[in-house]
Amino acid sequence: MFEAAKLGNNGFLDIIWEKHPDVMFEEEESHYSIFHIAVMYRQNDIFSFMGKKVRRMLRPVDAEAPNKDGKTASALFTEEHEGLRKKAEKWTKGVANACIVEATLIATVAFTAGLTVPGGTKEQNGTPHFVQRASLIIFAISDTAALLFSSFSMVDYNHYSCQ
Repeated sequence: MFEAAKLGNNGFLDIIWEKHPDVMFEEEESHYSIFHIAVMYRQNDIFSFMGKKVRRMLRPVDAEAPNKDGKTASALFTEEHEGLRKKAEKWTKGVANACIVEATLIATVAFTAGLTVPGGTKEQNGTPHFVQRASLIIFAISDTAALLFSSFSMVDYNHYSCQ
């Protein structure tokens, strides 16, 4: 059973747990349960699969029952992971701020590049020298896309950061 958990063999474990659900909580000689093995060997499918099985085995009343300290499982989880949530929030805000700086720089450069035509213009009528070349069209399209996407990301960031 533990080897099946290491290898990610859901089918085998499902057959065992259908007939004998109590063996799900067995431990090997090193005192690791199937939950531990699934996490150690990064078998997310088994870990998720087991969570659905355990929830089905519990009555809703048991899942919401308080422990000896008067806390439910979800309240205890929230309390235990509050520090982790705060760290993740701080990290996410830092990454978002770094991205907004980059988006602003890209928008500035794209706007400036859009105003200056590569190759210059003809003095007689002001049309670009490379107006007939595909490279000017590609430049114009990619510059416009860079300006639009960076502007959209700045607007999107400001929208969510104000909420």
